[in-house]
Amino acid sequence: MHNKYAIAAGNKYTADAAEAILKDGGNAIDAAVAAYWTACTAEPCMASAGAGGFAMVQMQGKKPVLHDFFCQTPRSNPNPEVDFRPLVVDFGDNTETFYIGSGSMAVPGAVAGMFALQKRYGSRSMPVLAIPGLEAAKHGVIIDPFQAHDMGLLKNFLGDSAYGRCLFFRDGKLLGEGEQLILPGWADYLDYLSRNGSEAFYQDEPVRHLLEDHEGHFSKEDFNHYPVIDREPLDITFMGSHIFTNPYPSSGGLILGHLLKGMSSWPKGVWKDRVLFAHLWTELSAEIQAKSLSKLSLIDQLDGSIRSVPDQKQGSTSHMSILDKWGNAISMTFSIGEGSGYFIPGTDIHMNNMLGEPSLLPEGPFTWQTNSRLSSMMSPTIAVTKENGGIAIGSGGAGRIPFILAQVLAYYIGVGLPLSDAVEHPRIHLDSGILQVEPGWPDDLNLDASQLNRWKNRSLYFGGVHSVAHQHGNPLAVGDIRRYGVGRVGQ
Repeated sequence: MHNKYAIAAGNKYTADAAEAILKDGGNAIDAAVAAYWTACTAEPCMASAGAGGFAMVQMQGKKPVLHDFFCQTPRSNPNPEVDFRPLVVDFGDNTETFYIGSGSMAVPGAVAGMFALQKRYGSRSMPVLAIPGLEAAKHGVIIDPFQAHDMGLLKNFLGDSAYGRCLFFRDGKLLGEGEQLILPGWADYLDYLSRNGSEAFYQDEPVRHLLEDHEGHFSKEDFNHYPVIDREPLDITFMGSHIFTNPYPSSGGLILGHLLKGMSSWPKGVWKDRVLFAHLWTELSAEIQAKSLSKLSLIDQLDGSIRSVPDQKQGSTSHMSILDKWGNAISMTFSIGEGSGYFIPGTDIHMNNMLGEPSLLPEGPFTWQTNSRLSSMMSPTIAVTKENGGIAIGSGGAGRIPFILAQVLAYYIGVGLPLSDAVEHPRIHLDSGILQVEPGWPDDLNLDASQLNRWKNRSLYFGGVHSVAHQHGNPLAVGDIRRYGVGRVGQ
């Protein structure tokens, strides 16, 4: 126990919401719920009541628990006749095709997840936790550079319908950096939702609108029975520390575990030799990326249903880590995909397009299994270290997530760098056989030029690792500058 809290989040307004609750005496989980409702306005390409995610929670030194509120496939069989349209996103150096429309939507878990967290751990009522989100949606937020960038990438998703264009466009032009985003329908609906429980979403007007507006895969049963699933985390030992991360059916934790296990066998001198580190990292990454995940099992129940290591997409996922004065911690990662282009009338809620994400369906569109929890690379993690007490950590970054987290954990636990230095340390990532290298690595990595791509600047491509820790009794918070993260410590 200590007198301070620590917050690391992907946006100023999101961090403000968490801080307001912590200053009022709420705990870390209260703060995360309030921050999520706010992120639905402040981080609209990542968070929504129509999205999903995962939360790793550790209460006062107890073993962490993983809460899975990610998206669920419908109960009916895939129907290729529904609205399902491709949209190409131009990332500058590459393009990728995603899909929108009613056929792209999975059952969202965010609302059920927030109410489940509040019910199990919360010390404040949901109407209280909704206040920061209400204020942000009602009075508006100023769009920061990262959100403007992501909105620009996804402008065709946001503007696919007249409803979306009314919210995100002015005079036919997408809102940009420094402009104000207001979601009045979300403000009104969040007030109603907070007072009436998750049933107000899953069994009331929003779902009725959704079913009436689209002849898709959904039925009432899909929403009446959405479960938040509590899972026992993967517990990975790394250099004397316990790393608790996202288990099966998600894949990110499995890859993170194999990366950490691989690094555990490296010679001691590797941590001070960046050239050697780069070579060993490239070999380890290539070995893991070449295997099907069915051969990477860390637990008996892993089957062959996950067959690839996707490594696409730059944004659309965000993370927050929060530590309170009692020592409770939460690491929460969430995503809307790119969004389906459909906004539920009167609520400003953008539905996800998880069934239109090629990386989640490597065998192609409409190949999902019915009534199943989708897999993800999201890997909210809590590490209990032998010396420093612990760290809550996570990141956006699609298929790069576990590789990004493994490097930061290696620098923090293996090298012993301060948290800020571990997060800021330049990263590398093997992508389709090419080693992507941030500025700061040695000029000569002894790699063929065709196998190397040096970036001129740090980039959101390399994730946004928003982390908190308690080190020698002192809380620490670092928001990753790559994604305009915010880190705060207060009391």
